[in-house]
Amino acid sequence: MNQIINQEMTDFAVNIIPDYMQSMQEALGLAPIVATGQRAGRYMKFDTKQAFLVPEASRATGGDTRMVQFNGEWMDYVMDANALKTYLDVEIEVPLAGAAANLLERAKVKNLLAQSANAFTCSVLDAVREKTAPVPGLGDWANDDVDPLDEIMACIESVEAKSGLTPNVVTMSKGMWRLLRKHPKVLARFPGKVGAITRTLIEEELGESGLAIEMVTGRGFRTSNLGKKGDLTVPFMGDSVYVHYRDRFQSNDSPSFAATLSETENMITNVYEYMTDDGTRRFFRIPWMVKVVIKSNLLIARIDKK
Repeated sequence: MNQIINQEMTDFAVNIIPDYMQSMQEALGLAPIVATGQRAGRYMKFDTKQAFLVPEASRATGGDTRMVQFNGEWMDYVMDANALKTYLDVEIEVPLAGAAANLLERAKVKNLLAQSANAFTCSVLDAVREKTAPVPGLGDWANDDVDPLDEIMACIESVEAKSGLTPNVVTMSKGMWRLLRKHPKVLARFPGKVGAITRTLIEEELGESGLAIEMVTGRGFRTSNLGKKGDLTVPFMGDSVYVHYRDRFQSNDSPSFAATLSETENMITNVYEYMTDDGTRRFFRIPWMVKVVIKSNLLIARIDKK
């Protein structure tokens, strides 16, 4: 295989990648991209209260400027390789497309980008779920005596007590949102709003400045579960709520629950192509290098549906 960069398709992909980045926002809300410019390096973990100490910046007349403090622990990383490919049948599809062959190529790359975006999103949701644990005793939102908003507020206060930072994001699965917005204790807080509970109303009711409620919708099923007798398929993320802190200025050493370390802001830099040995199929391939890391389990509280 002699793989080369297809510059025309690369330019096309780069121009439309912002549209696909929007489809990845559910994952990037949990683990925002941190562009590192390199495939290996270090990031900072914040696992103790000491890590959240605010540096002293005052300088006495004639005194030296203080050094920036890094109170967390530096961790090494090497990015994981990812890639997907699709092909164009040179003997069948191209002749059938005729003068529209270029549009066919673009359609193939669009599909490749869509599949790559979904694969990336699901890999982030999986990584976050595998590396966190639910708070015991929470999540019985089908019980009319349990107030979901009280549980979310308790999680906010718990993270705040452990880190000194106030969670500013509540990431919810669609299933947990449906339970919340129809819960009698939630409806009782908003007389006359039955059937009209919005995220804005909930954000205002929780009363935390800058708090955002973000939703994770269905992303398909895990391949490993399909076709197994008696093994039900489970949507990515499951039924969970993540109450977490997301730093507004993302970097290797900024405090946040999680991050997606990437070479570039858009993750994808080139579209490659190669031909099969018999010359019948022309492949397009898109690779990306990322590492999803949990920077602090002190900045997350997870609620699972009971």
